[in-house]
Amino acid sequence: MTIKEILTDILVLLMICAMTFLMMFL
Repeated sequence: MTIKEILTDILVLLMICAMTFLMMFL
């Protein structure tokens, strides 16, 4: 895996976590 792919995976996971976090508190 390239560094770019790893960073993309991390960004996607962070976005999913942020969305679920917002859903819980809205």
